[in-house]
Amino acid sequence: MEPERVRTSVLVVGGGPIGLALAAGLGKRGVECTLVEQRDDAVGTAKMIVVGVRTMELCRQLGIADSVRNWGFPLDHALDSVFCTSLNGFELGRVKSPPLSTIADTPHSPERERPCPQTWFDPIVRDFARTLPSVRLDYRTRLVSLSQDEETVSAVVEDEDGRRRMIVADYLVGCDGFSSTVRALLGIEIRGQKHLDRSTSIYVRSSELRTVHGLGDAYRFVFVGPAGPWAVLTTMDGRDLWRIQLIGHGSADLSRDQVGEVLERMAGAPVEFQFEDVSSWIRKMTVADRFSDGRVFLAGDAAHAHPPNGGLGMNTGIQDAFDLAWKLAALLQGWGGPSLVDSYDMERRPVSTAE
Repeated sequence: MEPERVRTSVLVVGGGPIGLALAAGLGKRGVECTLVEQRDDAVGTAKMIVVGVRTMELCRQLGIADSVRNWGFPLDHALDSVFCTSLNGFELGRVKSPPLSTIADTPHSPERERPCPQTWFDPIVRDFARTLPSVRLDYRTRLVSLSQDEETVSAVVEDEDGRRRMIVADYLVGCDGFSSTVRALLGIEIRGQKHLDRSTSIYVRSSELRTVHGLGDAYRFVFVGPAGPWAVLTTMDGRDLWRIQLIGHGSADLSRDQVGEVLERMAGAPVEFQFEDVSSWIRKMTVADRFSDGRVFLAGDAAHAHPPNGGLGMNTGIQDAFDLAWKLAALLQGWGGPSLVDSYDMERRPVSTAE
């Protein structure tokens, strides 16, 4: 039995922040697009926690900057980075950053870098995309195969019940992460360092982490031992949700007692906490051999992966999405020349290079 055949202008594969930003950028321009994502639309603990200046400028274009600014992080919370031996030990240094209640900290942009973890950022972009009549979001749907000719891309997708359909699109964009199915189906290689190190992220709730010490509020605390930095404690919401990053620690198999020991080493005293989540991840720095193949494009981690410091991966990927959004809109709406999309690889790959 032949799968159902449906038509769209752009098929977006992957429903993380890059895919959602692309769908929103296309929908804002009135371009018909369908996004497929193999997971559901729930967002768990954040991988990305910082929205950069340029991403905020692009959020202004969409009309969602106010939502990103005002999702709930306290405007008067200090954003300093503090280097210390422990919260009750020695302060070794402090990088001061003004709180969000102050004006933008650069004369070159009306925006500034903002703490907005993916737990809150993704739903803001997703909910906006859902308001656009030309956008369709299909969750629990995975890409099975794709083929292309000079005029279209044909992709077979499958939902969680095993039902398949063929989506015929003018263009397809793979926003499906480092282990990209789209990139694998195209046979595009990635180069660079695929394993710089492995780190562990632990999420806990604890109000005591703000009061058990005398260092005052900060955005992050970097803990330094005899061998150098060993952990980073970052506030997620400016209240009681925290992320602990264990540098060079490669296992997510941690008991609650072991997490308690980590917190006690950080604080210099026992701390009451609620365990939320733990994950182990690989720090990498790679770039694909090419970002496009005919009518198919790669964006975000599918094209380039970076160490996550400062949200570099997501913020670079968001710029991929916005670059593609206006160029694809120009072609589909007849005001862009046929070679316009060739500039995508020329412009974005040098910016994203891992060398």
